[in-house]
Amino acid sequence: MSERKTYQRVIKTVSVIYFIIIICLLVLVHEGGHFLAAKAFNVKVNDFSIGMGPCLFKKQGKETLYSIRLFPIGGYVKMEGEDEESDNPRAFVNLAPYKKFIIVAAGAVLNLLLGFIVMLGITIFSPNVASTQIGGFTDNAISNTCGLQVNDTIKKIDNTKINTYSDISFTLTLAGKEAVDVTVLRDGKEVVLENVKFPKLTVDKKGNLLGLDIDFLVYRAKKTPLFVIKEGFYSTVAIVKTVYVSFVKMFTGAIGFENMSGPVGITQAVGQAAKYGWLSLLNLFAFITVNLGVVNLLPLPALDGGRLVFILIELIIRRPVPQKYEGAIHFVGLAALMLLLVVITFNDIVRLFG
Repeated sequence: MSERKTYQRVIKTVSVIYFIIIICLLVLVHEGGHFLAAKAFNVKVNDFSIGMGPCLFKKQGKETLYSIRLFPIGGYVKMEGEDEESDNPRAFVNLAPYKKFIIVAAGAVLNLLLGFIVMLGITIFSPNVASTQIGGFTDNAISNTCGLQVNDTIKKIDNTKINTYSDISFTLTLAGKEAVDVTVLRDGKEVVLENVKFPKLTVDKKGNLLGLDIDFLVYRAKKTPLFVIKEGFYSTVAIVKTVYVSFVKMFTGAIGFENMSGPVGITQAVGQAAKYGWLSLLNLFAFITVNLGVVNLLPLPALDGGRLVFILIELIIRRPVPQKYEGAIHFVGLAALMLLLVVITFNDIVRLFG
């Protein structure tokens, strides 16, 4: 029993270490995007911080204070004139709107780019990458009784174009009905199969059908350079779709906020992924970085997307929104996000010990 407890402690410790490394890397990339874009437009950057809370390490550069802080749950780049009026010609507030837009969007863009690069690496080094061509059917298959055949290549499900195996999984999981139309490539010709049924997979809190399960096997893909690029790109797009749909379903009540994960839940997920090897860990890393990029672009106060909304307003009305009003809105948004983080972390802990 003592050996098992020791093993569990080691796993938990390793999970925490991996979590800290992953989050710090993602924050470094995100804030680095803002920092590099600001420097490209000669904006004065006063602070560059990885982490939040009490300072663990700091170093004063030529004009920027670099710091590492205790809690690895975020970071920030503090630019001159970002949240206040300034007469400094190098202040953020005095930039042309398009330059502001680039600086604010740069962090999320780099997160998405990192996700794409990681998915490229996963595709290159994975021994087996799934194609979209059917190689066989499972024992509980029903789609083969509705017209699907071995060697069919899935091209469309309903009106959704299929580029990768992830697209098949994503589209069926969110189908919301018992049968779909499937377009396949068969003997060089496209064939449309109507009302193809699959095993039921998921239901919502009210018991309504959400999605269907894949009941066929696929061939291993042949990895050409073009395939690797396409697979990396479309796998990244699939993550973006997953995050977007998850938020839509959350705000419409299809799924609850209790399904969200905070630092504790992510640490658990990292530990589980690490058990299955570095490719699984990289998959989770890619999901988290793309998630971070997508979430930051949501048009909510305190997030980059919320700041982009104010920049777009500035473009429309041809003058910036007064800093005191924008700052107040972002402050309220930040307080709401902190409260949400506390609630999510509480739910994580309840799940952990419940």
